[in-house]
Amino acid sequence: MCKMSWRMTFVILALAVAGCGAQNPEPPQVRAFYPQDGYRGFKRGEAIKITFSEAMDTAATEAAFQLLDPRGAPVAVIFTWEDGGRRLLAAPANPLAYSPDDRYLNYRYLLSTGAKSQAGAPLENGLDVSFSTMRTLTVVRDSVAALDGSVSDLGFVSNDPNDISAYPVAPTGDSAGNRGVRSFFAFGLAGLGFGAEEVAYARINLYNIRLDGAPFGAGNLGSIIPERVEYLDNSVLDKNDYGLPGKKALDPIVSWPASETVTLTVTDWLRQALTTNEKYLQLRLRFERRTDGDTTADAVNVATGEDTAGHRPRLEIGYYAP
Repeated sequence: MCKMSWRMTFVILALAVAGCGAQNPEPPQVRAFYPQDGYRGFKRGEAIKITFSEAMDTAATEAAFQLLDPRGAPVAVIFTWEDGGRRLLAAPANPLAYSPDDRYLNYRYLLSTGAKSQAGAPLENGLDVSFSTMRTLTVVRDSVAALDGSVSDLGFVSNDPNDISAYPVAPTGDSAGNRGVRSFFAFGLAGLGFGAEEVAYARINLYNIRLDGAPFGAGNLGSIIPERVEYLDNSVLDKNDYGLPGKKALDPIVSWPASETVTLTVTDWLRQALTTNEKYLQLRLRFERRTDGDTTADAVNVATGEDTAGHRPRLEIGYYAP
């Protein structure tokens, strides 16, 4: 009787062990993922992150992942793993494009149930997520009428902060008395709401109302040098600003007909000004030569912030935002 009982117990134990070995492993689950569906503002340098409930088979999971561009074409990614195989990072091999305007540029990533745990169980539920990168928005600032104008080498200032209708143009060149004249423009930066790293581009548009004489060319005054200055050290345009040292110059303006706009790209200037918390972006225009000595006025006459015909100096900024 005891012998029979021992055999039955052995059989029961064997069946129990066999039954346990036959059980399938629990399917892994996605615990968290970034970006989430509908996310706005994915930035360059970021990676897609997926966290699993357990360690995953890296090869199978990577093969089950796909990132698609706005046209539905595959985007190459670089995979890395964290937390012992529980977190997948998929970084775009090249930065994802930002929208060039205020429209959303949508991307999509998918993870199929072909992803497996290290125990061999397929993923319980896959992912299908849409998100967008940063957009490029625009803000425009006119020059500050009370702060722009011209200064001659004799110290005469063509600016009246108390009457912003007095000087609608700012000459740059020389006068009939062979005096050099330089023009100045300031654009307020307060309240922009973004920093240097969000600046996509910045450009200044200046309009030449009238051309006096023949200022351009090697035999005359040469070319105009647009340069960044800080002439508002005392919050006004004054006689000392004519000879103020320039901080950074742009490519010369070699010709500027009347009734035409010149566009200056000042992206680096703006980023630097925002980095150092400047109140204004400040610009000076000067010719290479002070005067050609011909006792004739040779100048471009740039519209100032006092202009009422729609030609005010304008700073246009494109910046990245969700």
